[in-house]
Amino acid sequence: MSGTVAARLLPLGVLVAWLCPRELSAAPAIPAALAGSGGAAAAPEYDLAIVKIDATLRWQGGLEELARFDVLLANRGARGIEREQVECTLAGRTFRGRDTGRLLRPGEVYPFTVQVKGHEVVDLPAGRHAVECTASIVAPAHAHDAVPENDRAEGFVTVQAPPKPDLAPQALAVRDCETLAPAVAGRPICLEVTLVNLGGGFVTPWSVACDLGGARAEGPGPAPLDRGAVDAVVLRFDPQPVGERVAACALDAGDRVDERDEENNRMRSDVFVLADTAAARYDLAVTAIDASLAEVRDRVTNRPSVVLGVRIENPGAEPVLAAEIRCEVAGTDLVLSGRTAGAILPGSEQAVRVRAEGRRLASVPAGRYETTCVAGIVQPSGVVETEVANNALTAAVVVKR
Repeated sequence: MSGTVAARLLPLGVLVAWLCPRELSAAPAIPAALAGSGGAAAAPEYDLAIVKIDATLRWQGGLEELARFDVLLANRGARGIEREQVECTLAGRTFRGRDTGRLLRPGEVYPFTVQVKGHEVVDLPAGRHAVECTASIVAPAHAHDAVPENDRAEGFVTVQAPPKPDLAPQALAVRDCETLAPAVAGRPICLEVTLVNLGGGFVTPWSVACDLGGARAEGPGPAPLDRGAVDAVVLRFDPQPVGERVAACALDAGDRVDERDEENNRMRSDVFVLADTAAARYDLAVTAIDASLAEVRDRVTNRPSVVLGVRIENPGAEPVLAAEIRCEVAGTDLVLSGRTAGAILPGSEQAVRVRAEGRRLASVPAGRYETTCVAGIVQPSGVVETEVANNALTAAVVVKR
């Protein structure tokens, strides 16, 4: 159409509007939903959407610790969402979580953390796993999600390999299987293996195998075993004659647990099988206490300790495998403790250095202090001493400046 014709029609339209006001006033108004920029539809009241599933499931290896991955949520509605829930299916397992009540405002994007316990995912192999998540509005209770199709999303989660387990034996001890007293000849012997998991938690079945005086026994290890957990396995042996024996044990005898360190699974120790009448032939005595306290520092950590020398003797007829000593300095809060190194044979002595870790000698005023030290037999456990009065000794100890 030419510019001349358009110029002629414009006044005509104005004229018609002036002549026919009723017809024009009856024209429909623009719907409010189409108002705004470009006539686009307004946001619904409530619309919760999953934007993205985070790529990594992170955890530190503890079976009771929390593992987590994030689901990115967006509020595309016009009203705030007070509480939402996310449910995810990973490797055939369903995990659910709710937020802490934080208000998700309109237009806001929020990383929602899905938390699970370590034991729920410990047996998942490391690598990528398909995951499907669904988000839903929990509060306000009356809220209706206007766009349910964006509440679901599929993706992949990379499961990080947790720290590998690391089994290590800590102590071997024998005892009577029925009375729990020291092992004696002619009765079944139980060998107790104390162990620790220095690595990540695991659920894999495993076993412990031990030799005692030429006899062999094997039994299941504790599983699941968490990170840092200390436990014990007891194996039963037939009666053995009186005398010293070598106990040798191997953890994870079937090599079923993938460990961080496979070289620290073995332990050997000398153990004693006593005569039936030997249980009452034990004795331990504190014979001397050094004249003064001293302060030392750890060569690695430089941490201070207050130390005191104590001598103990075995006046009995049987070896004392291990003993503990505790000393109290009267008039102060200073308590020192220590343990023997190796067996104390009948008629022999051993010097023990008891200490108060982390204490400074400067915290105790200079002077003379009455100090009492008490020793007790730890291994064999449950023994009856022929005399207990000699287990304690009191002497004056000097603190110098």
